[in-house]
Amino acid sequence: MAATKKIKALLQLVDDPDHTVYDVVEKEILKQKFGIICQLEEIWDVTPDDFTRLRVENLIQKLQFRETREQFTQWVLNPDLNLLKGFGIIARYQYPDLNFMLLENKFERLRKEVWLELSSSLTALEKITVLNHILFSVHNFLVNHSVNENPKNYYLNQILETRQCNPVSVTILYLAIAQSLELPVKFIPYPKNPLLAYVDHDLATHILGENAFSNVIFYINPANRGSITGRRELEYHLKKNNYVPVENYIEPADERILILKLLFNLAELFDENNEREKSADIREMAGILKKRMDYFAG
Repeated sequence: MAATKKIKALLQLVDDPDHTVYDVVEKEILKQKFGIICQLEEIWDVTPDDFTRLRVENLIQKLQFRETREQFTQWVLNPDLNLLKGFGIIARYQYPDLNFMLLENKFERLRKEVWLELSSSLTALEKITVLNHILFSVHNFLVNHSVNENPKNYYLNQILETRQCNPVSVTILYLAIAQSLELPVKFIPYPKNPLLAYVDHDLATHILGENAFSNVIFYINPANRGSITGRRELEYHLKKNNYVPVENYIEPADERILILKLLFNLAELFDENNEREKSADIREMAGILKKRMDYFAG
């Protein structure tokens, strides 16, 4: 009862003109549970004053970000990394009412379409060809390489709805689908444009012999409709552009780098659009992930 009275008292002071008073009120409101947002929305609905409405909007946004940050932190700390879940949490930053179940259902329908076309008799290359066909020919996913990018290309819900991606987001989606189908596809930290690789130790040994220097069978470029390339071509371009040692850029790496890259790119986009607060929020999330990655790397 006392807590309820306290919350009511705080909410009554949201429109206080004294900034000193409001600073205390804001600090206390931001300590409350996520459910207080419903009460703030009610205030916004009945308040004609633009100044107070702006204050309420800012409070709601901060509370929503706190919730997103907490969810993202839990995802980062979970040893069983679920790439799709992390991708979805980033979308929730922009769309706080996002229904994860609906999102997962859309993803599942897409995954099932690929699964229905796969069989154990297919070769590795044929399996990837099936995945490429469903994504890029049946569903017409398109990658925007333009510098004037739409932020929606970063959010999983929008990507599944509009089929519009950027090179990083399409790679995350592609990898998530491949993993859900138990295809041995891994992230490759190729410069500028992330790649994936089909990795199979037994197959590599069969092809190259016991002294196989890599388990990578071939490389996949989701940003170019899943085009396939070989190691020699990548090595040539890396050496030509002074990326050494080349092994650092063409062997599997921590897939969380993809999420980190998505966050940094999104923050830069917000900077370009002069949305400094959003940029700061996204960089904070990136910092949480990077700190965890550095901890394990160290």
